[in-house]
Parts: sequence; C-alpha cells; structure tokens
Amino acid sequence: MSHNCREDYGEKEPVRASGSVVSRIREMEEKRNERRKKIEEERVRRREREAANNAMGYGKIDIDYQELLDQTELDPADSRNYLTTKGMRIYVCVRKRILFEKEIKDG
Repeated sequence: MSHNCREDYGEKEPVRASGSVVSRIREMEEKRNERRKKIEEERVRRREREAANNAMGYGKIDIDYQELLDQTELDPADSRNYLTTKGMRIYVCVRKRILFEKEIKDG
C-alpha cells in the first residue's frame, strides 16, 4: 500500500493548466510580439524619415505633423471656393499658434 504524504497534510495535488488557458497565453504572447514588431518598424520608419529630412536640409521637423500633411491631399479645385482679396479693405491671416524662438532657430 502506497502512502501519499500530501494527503496527510491536507495538500491537494497540483492542478495542470487546461488547454484553453495555455492557448490563451500563447495568443497573448503572439499579440505582444506583433505589437512589439509594429513598434520597432515604426521606430525604423521614423528614423529613416528624420534622416531624409536632414539630408534635404529641413532640420528638425515634427514627423507626426509632417505625416499628417502628407496624408491630407490638397485639391487645387478646392482653392477656388475661397474669397479673393479683390475689393476687400482688410485682409487678416491668422495662425493657429505662434512660432517659438526654438522652432524658428531649428527650422
């Protein structure tokens, strides 16, 4: 007759992980690896864009803002919808925000 010490102390046998738990853990690891890969690709792309800007002499430009401008395609036909300055006495051009001295120096 075999004697089990665990039973003497009221301990339970270790529970094995079920297949669904293991598969969920693997899915989570795969998703994490995919996210990390995308982040690294984004970093490489940003470094390449910064290097290209420096090579063209643009200096330090906000890459996110530059990409936003690239995504927004301007159609010359849309410019005809605006009023011209002909016949106006006052023409005002307003920036959304001021340029800081550092931005002017950096380009």
